[in-house]
Amino acid sequence: MAYLKIAPNREGRIYYYIEQGYREKGKLKKRTLHRIGRHDLMASNGDSDPLATAKLAVDEWNKNQGEAFISKAVSVNTESSTALLNLGHQVLLGIYDTFGISSVFKEYARDYRFEYDLNEIMKVLVLGRILDPASKSHTVTNFQNTLSTSFSVAQNDMDRSLDHFAHEGLKRTIQIKMHKSITRLTSRIGYLAFYDVTNYYFESDLGDPDILQDGTKTLKNKTQQKKSGIGLDQVAVRGLRRRGPSKEYRRDPIVQLGLFMDSNGIPISYELFAGNETDPLTYVPAIAQVKRQFGLERIVVVADKAMNSRYNVADAASRGDGWLFSQKVRGRTGVPKDIQEFALSPDDWEFSEDLRTAKKSMTRIRKVPNVNGKPNEPKTREIEEKVVVTWREKYAVREKKRRDDALEYATALTNPERFRRTMKAGGKRYVKMTLIDLKTKEEVVAHPLLGIDQDAINYDAQFDGLNVIVTSETKMSDEEVIAAYGELGKIEDCFRVSKSDLMTRPVFVWTHEHIEAHFLTCFIALTVLRYLQYKLGYKYSPKRIIDALSCFLGEYWAGGYWNTFSSDDTKAILGELGCDVSRKYLPTEVVTNLKRKVRL
Repeated sequence: MAYLKIAPNREGRIYYYIEQGYREKGKLKKRTLHRIGRHDLMASNGDSDPLATAKLAVDEWNKNQGEAFISKAVSVNTESSTALLNLGHQVLLGIYDTFGISSVFKEYARDYRFEYDLNEIMKVLVLGRILDPASKSHTVTNFQNTLSTSFSVAQNDMDRSLDHFAHEGLKRTIQIKMHKSITRLTSRIGYLAFYDVTNYYFESDLGDPDILQDGTKTLKNKTQQKKSGIGLDQVAVRGLRRRGPSKEYRRDPIVQLGLFMDSNGIPISYELFAGNETDPLTYVPAIAQVKRQFGLERIVVVADKAMNSRYNVADAASRGDGWLFSQKVRGRTGVPKDIQEFALSPDDWEFSEDLRTAKKSMTRIRKVPNVNGKPNEPKTREIEEKVVVTWREKYAVREKKRRDDALEYATALTNPERFRRTMKAGGKRYVKMTLIDLKTKEEVVAHPLLGIDQDAINYDAQFDGLNVIVTSETKMSDEEVIAAYGELGKIEDCFRVSKSDLMTRPVFVWTHEHIEAHFLTCFIALTVLRYLQYKLGYKYSPKRIIDALSCFLGEYWAGGYWNTFSSDDTKAILGELGCDVSRKYLPTEVVTNLKRKVRL
């Protein structure tokens, strides 16, 4: 905001100026933006009230944000820099600082004598992961030089810092600090979490061995280790890169990542597992770790049906924790008969006014293993569980369309040769095969006769549109259960952002410490980006936000102004954060205050 300055010269003549205050390196400074004129000359030119005219000039300046005046000044400015620097990263730095991560590194550094700044290195890596995802070497040698904030991270210092980022205590403390900050800033509910697992691949043919307490290595899997007498207590470092069921159907080694998320779609915590660990087996250790980490007495976890195993439920019940899982309802095997019968029953349905959705619920007794039972106690125990069944017309239409496509494919498989050659399973479920002799019509070993199994089609059709949720929280209403499970889709969105926008994979680092450091960097970057989405009400996709911040560039002009370049999205997004960047030329303090604006 500019103001009027009235100053006499040595001869006592009064001049009117438009002046502005600003800060540079913490010091308050002033600059003259425009000279309005001399009082006596303005009066001699017919101005009856030069002071009022000067005040109107200041108002006009503030109203029009000085655009025309600065344009004229820029046109004759010969001291500009030639490089366009990124200004949008200031917003991300503001969120990073809001999370309080800097204080964690400061506390950690007290036990070490560093010649480099871990916090500065992490900032550069996080900014690079969001705005220009590439190798860490590229980030410190090229990317950091494109920012308006002055960073001076050396390649060797960055390499050394990765071993510290893998420190278990530091990693846990950072997550706790971020959790406390986000809880304070949002409506995060501490005891309710969403959990899912994904994996990231390495472009490598080599896996990692387990390192035993005596320093020896083993590539044996868990079954072989058990047979050879190697217990988990003998494994000092678990090899992370292992071949397993890749979500992207790759044969490369992978690492499993279990992610906890809150109801706002913001990550809470994460845990890494070996690539050959199946999703359900990650559940119990991940829950135990997050409870220890955040000091939770009880936690209610929302997850998909992959986590809904007897042992996971039994472990949660034995610890006093809760669960809210989806439940398999389709099929002839592996489905609780009481749930399937209840879901298919035409009774007790509550339909919406438009008849496009319906729901009903019941309470059942579920038998699970008695995981903490003593030798003389029963091997199973009974727990109470609420079952919520929903039906949606649009899901029924979708599933019918999928079945029709599979049926069309199955019809095309009636030729035995095509049936033998195909590897697709989608249509085979509706094909039945009878071996007959083509001449005598008697059953023989060869010449399969393929046809459509209408009974299988009719059986599957009765499940169209049905979805079942089971939960330990029997006092929750049906609407609360359905709403809570509906938020689980946001965790899949977190995985998509991580893999696509942040390019977390393929992972190019290979040592255990550097893998841990890589995922800590990516986790912080993902949390920063998701929190920014939350602040913007999820109106903008991650890609639009990244593009908007990436194209917010500036060229510094002498006199404390930036000649800026931005897109409509940049102005709209920063405008919603309370940052007005609509002007072509911005004072330095406006640019540096972007961080502070985001924290408000």
